[in-house]
Amino acid sequence: MPEETVYPTGQPAWADVTTSDAAAAAGFYGELFGVWQAREHIGAQLAKEPGTLNWAEVQTHDRGAAQPFYERVFGCTTETIDTGGDEYVVFSVGDTPVAGLVQIRADWGEIPSAWSPVFQVADCDAAVARVQEAGGTLYHGPAELAGTGRFAVVADPWGAAFQVIA
Repeated sequence: MPEETVYPTGQPAWADVTTSDAAAAAGFYGELFGVWQAREHIGAQLAKEPGTLNWAEVQTHDRGAAQPFYERVFGCTTETIDTGGDEYVVFSVGDTPVAGLVQIRADWGEIPSAWSPVFQVADCDAAVARVQEAGGTLYHGPAELAGTGRFAVVADPWGAAFQVIA
Protein backbone atom coordinates (compact mmCIF):
# COMPACT_ATOMS: atom_id res chain seq x y z
CA MET A 1 0.00 0.00 0.00
CA PRO A 2 1.53 3.37 -0.99
CA GLU A 3 1.99 6.07 1.63
CA GLU A 4 -0.82 8.60 1.93
CA THR A 5 -0.03 11.77 0.04
CA VAL A 6 -0.90 15.17 1.47
CA TYR A 7 -1.72 17.64 -1.30
CA PRO A 8 -0.77 21.27 -0.63
CA THR A 9 -3.54 23.76 -1.29
CA GLY A 10 -3.66 24.70 -4.95
CA GLN A 11 -0.98 22.20 -6.01
CA PRO A 12 -2.16 19.45 -8.39
CA ALA A 13 -0.84 15.93 -7.96
CA TRP A 14 -1.04 13.38 -10.80
CA ALA A 15 -1.54 9.66 -10.41
CA ASP A 16 -1.26 7.15 -13.24
CA VAL A 17 -3.68 4.25 -12.82
CA THR A 18 -4.26 1.31 -15.15
CA THR A 19 -7.43 2.57 -16.83
CA SER A 20 -7.29 6.36 -16.61
CA ASP A 21 -5.29 9.38 -15.59
CA ALA A 22 -6.41 10.82 -12.25
CA ALA A 23 -5.46 13.99 -10.44
CA ALA A 24 -6.31 15.32 -7.02
CA ALA A 25 -5.85 18.90 -5.94
CA ALA A 26 -7.02 21.08 -3.11
CA GLY A 27 -8.89 24.11 -4.36
CA PHE A 28 -7.34 27.37 -3.36
CA TYR A 29 -10.19 27.93 -0.91
CA GLY A 30 -10.15 24.48 0.66
CA GLU A 31 -12.20 21.77 -1.04
CA LEU A 32 -10.47 18.66 -2.26
CA PHE A 33 -11.49 17.44 -5.70
CA GLY A 34 -10.19 15.13 -8.38
CA VAL A 35 -10.26 15.06 -12.15
CA TRP A 36 -10.13 12.00 -14.36
CA GLN A 37 -9.52 11.30 -18.04
CA ALA A 38 -11.40 8.30 -19.36
CA ARG A 39 -9.64 5.58 -21.29
CA GLU A 40 -10.94 1.99 -21.16
CA HIS A 41 -13.04 2.81 -18.08
CA ILE A 42 -15.42 5.49 -19.35
CA GLY A 43 -17.37 6.08 -16.13
CA ALA A 44 -21.01 5.89 -15.20
CA GLN A 45 -23.37 4.62 -17.86
CA LEU A 46 -26.46 5.16 -15.72
CA ALA A 47 -27.45 8.24 -13.74
CA LYS A 48 -30.50 9.79 -12.12
CA GLU A 49 -32.03 6.39 -11.38
CA PRO A 50 -32.48 5.08 -7.80
CA GLY A 51 -29.08 4.05 -6.44
CA THR A 52 -27.06 6.11 -8.93
CA LEU A 53 -25.40 9.51 -8.96
CA ASN A 54 -27.85 12.33 -9.64
CA TRP A 55 -25.72 15.44 -9.20
CA ALA A 56 -22.52 16.85 -7.70
CA GLU A 57 -22.44 20.05 -5.71
CA VAL A 58 -19.73 22.19 -4.18
CA GLN A 59 -20.55 24.09 -1.02
CA THR A 60 -18.09 26.93 -0.49
CA HIS A 61 -17.32 29.82 1.82
CA ASP A 62 -16.20 31.95 -1.15
CA ARG A 63 -18.56 31.72 -4.13
CA GLY A 64 -16.98 34.81 -5.69
CA ALA A 65 -13.65 32.99 -6.03
CA ALA A 66 -14.97 29.45 -6.54
CA GLN A 67 -17.26 30.15 -9.49
CA PRO A 68 -14.62 31.63 -11.83
CA PHE A 69 -12.10 29.01 -10.66
CA TYR A 70 -14.28 26.11 -11.84
CA GLU A 71 -15.36 27.97 -14.98
CA ARG A 72 -11.70 28.34 -15.93
CA VAL A 73 -10.52 24.87 -14.87
CA PHE A 74 -13.33 22.96 -16.61
CA GLY A 75 -14.34 25.38 -19.35
CA CYS A 76 -17.97 25.24 -18.30
CA THR A 77 -20.63 27.90 -18.45
CA THR A 78 -22.68 28.97 -15.46
CA GLU A 79 -26.18 30.16 -14.75
CA THR A 80 -27.13 31.72 -11.42
CA ILE A 81 -30.59 30.87 -10.12
CA ASP A 82 -32.40 32.67 -7.29
CA THR A 83 -33.74 29.99 -4.96
CA GLY A 84 -35.81 32.33 -2.80
CA GLY A 85 -33.16 34.38 -1.06
CA ASP A 86 -30.12 32.27 -1.87
CA GLU A 87 -28.36 32.06 -5.21
CA TYR A 88 -27.45 28.70 -6.72
CA VAL A 89 -24.92 28.37 -9.53
CA VAL A 90 -25.44 25.65 -12.15
CA PHE A 91 -22.36 24.52 -14.11
CA SER A 92 -23.07 23.29 -17.65
CA VAL A 93 -21.04 21.67 -20.40
CA GLY A 94 -22.71 22.71 -23.62
CA ASP A 95 -26.43 22.61 -22.88
CA THR A 96 -26.10 19.91 -20.20
CA PRO A 97 -26.18 20.91 -16.52
CA VAL A 98 -23.49 18.87 -14.73
CA ALA A 99 -22.97 20.28 -11.22
CA GLY A 100 -23.89 23.05 -8.83
CA LEU A 101 -22.34 25.52 -6.42
CA VAL A 102 -23.84 27.04 -3.29
CA GLN A 103 -22.49 29.63 -0.84
CA ILE A 104 -22.29 28.30 2.73
CA ARG A 105 -24.40 30.51 4.98
CA ALA A 106 -23.39 31.44 8.52
CA ASP A 107 -26.51 29.74 9.94
CA TRP A 108 -25.32 26.38 8.55
CA GLY A 109 -22.71 26.25 11.31
CA GLU A 110 -19.09 25.19 11.12
CA ILE A 111 -18.92 23.23 7.89
CA PRO A 112 -15.93 23.16 5.57
CA SER A 113 -15.99 23.89 1.87
CA ALA A 114 -16.47 20.55 0.13
CA TRP A 115 -17.85 18.69 -2.87
CA SER A 116 -20.90 16.53 -2.18
CA PRO A 117 -22.28 13.72 -4.34
CA VAL A 118 -26.08 13.61 -4.60
CA PHE A 119 -27.55 10.12 -5.01
CA GLN A 120 -30.97 9.45 -6.53
CA VAL A 121 -33.34 7.44 -4.31
CA ALA A 122 -36.92 6.27 -4.77
CA ASP A 123 -38.04 7.64 -1.37
CA CYS A 124 -36.00 10.28 0.47
CA ASP A 125 -37.50 9.64 3.92
CA ALA A 126 -36.97 5.89 3.60
CA ALA A 127 -33.36 6.42 2.49
CA VAL A 128 -32.70 8.68 5.50
CA ALA A 129 -34.19 6.02 7.79
CA ARG A 130 -31.87 3.39 6.26
CA VAL A 131 -28.85 5.70 6.72
CA GLN A 132 -29.70 6.20 10.39
CA GLU A 133 -30.46 2.49 10.98
CA ALA A 134 -27.01 1.67 9.53
CA GLY A 135 -25.28 4.09 11.93
CA GLY A 136 -25.17 7.18 9.72
CA THR A 137 -26.13 10.75 10.61
CA LEU A 138 -28.82 13.10 9.34
CA TYR A 139 -27.48 16.65 8.99
CA HIS A 140 -30.33 18.39 7.17
CA GLY A 141 -33.81 17.55 5.98
CA PRO A 142 -35.56 15.81 4.56
CA ALA A 143 -36.83 18.96 2.87
CA GLU A 144 -38.51 19.96 -0.38
CA LEU A 145 -36.50 21.72 -3.10
CA ALA A 146 -39.01 23.59 -5.22
CA GLY A 147 -39.18 22.08 -8.69
CA THR A 148 -36.45 19.54 -7.88
CA GLY A 149 -37.55 16.99 -5.29
CA ARG A 150 -37.19 15.98 -1.67
CA PHE A 151 -33.60 15.85 -0.41
CA ALA A 152 -31.52 15.33 2.72
CA VAL A 153 -27.87 15.75 3.70
CA VAL A 154 -26.52 12.71 5.53
CA ALA A 155 -23.21 11.06 6.41
CA ASP A 156 -22.03 7.49 6.69
CA PRO A 157 -20.83 6.17 10.09
CA TRP A 158 -17.29 7.37 9.29
CA GLY A 159 -18.32 10.98 8.57
CA ALA A 160 -18.36 11.06 4.76
CA ALA A 161 -21.22 13.41 3.87
CA PHE A 162 -23.48 12.97 0.87
CA GLN A 163 -26.97 13.90 -0.21
CA VAL A 164 -29.99 11.87 -1.27
CA ILE A 165 -32.81 13.13 -3.48
CA ALA A 166 -36.10 11.66 -4.68
